[in-house]
Amino acid sequence: MALCWGKTVVRSDTRIPDLGVSFVTEDRFTAQGTGFLGSIGMSHDLTDRFGIGTEIGYRHFPMGDLETEAGNPWVVEYGGTHHAMELDFSGAFLLVTLSLRL
Repeated sequence: MALCWGKTVVRSDTRIPDLGVSFVTEDRFTAQGTGFLGSIGMSHDLTDRFGIGTEIGYRHFPMGDLETEAGNPWVVEYGGTHHAMELDFSGAFLLVTLSLRL
C-alpha cells in the first residue's frame, strides 16, 4: 500500500504581436490517493565493480481529480461536455539498472 501525491503546474504564455502584449498565467494543481506496487527482480555482479539488475512489475497509483489549493477541479471541455482532469500513474513497468562500485 502506498500514499500517492502528485503536482502539476500549467503555464500559459499568450502573445499578441500586433499589440505588443504578452500574458503569462500559471496554475498549480495537486491530487492524492492510495495505491499499490508489485514487482520482482534480480541483479548480477559482472565484475567486482560492475553490476546489472532488472525489475518488472505493475503499479496502480490513481490519484483522482487535479484540484487547486482552493479545491476547484481542473476542468476541460471537449466533445461538448466538461471533464475533470485526473492524475494516474498506473501501468506495467520494466527497470534495468547498471551499477558501479567506487
